Amino acid sequence: MGARTVLLVDDDRDFTDTLAMLFEAEGFDVLTAADGRSALDVAHQVRPPVILLDLVMPGEDGYKVLASIRTEAGCGESAVFAVSGWGTEGMEDSCVAAGFDGYFRKPCEPASLMRRVAEAIYRRCVQDDERSRHELLQLGKTRR
Repeated sequence: MGARTVLLVDDDRDFTDTLAMLFEAEGFDVLTAADGRSALDVAHQVRPPVILLDLVMPGEDGYKVLASIRTEAGCGESAVFAVSGWGTEGMEDSCVAAGFDGYFRKPCEPASLMRRVAEAIYRRCVQDDERSRHELLQLGKTRR
């Protein structure tokens, strides 16, 4: 698993299977989880750059899972998008205010979903490159 890894978290197996096929066809590595606890376990082990997280699942809802992902799982830099079959016109604003990087309403428009995920992965790669350059500069300063 690498920079193009996406974690899909949803209790609707048909939905995750369909999205997984779409992402894999575009060259992404895909992991799935059907509930919040499993999502946290996978996120902690893999630290995926992008997580698509259902808001309504048995057990913990997506908001609680998001908080745990950001703190416990060590995935503070992962882009986490809310996904749900319900919501109002202002749902994206409330999801962003809650700490999500965006919101998709089911059924998701595949082209829009792929574009936003690819953009999030690109931003993560740029941040990683900048961090690496900074570390190299700091290493060079200490060796002088």
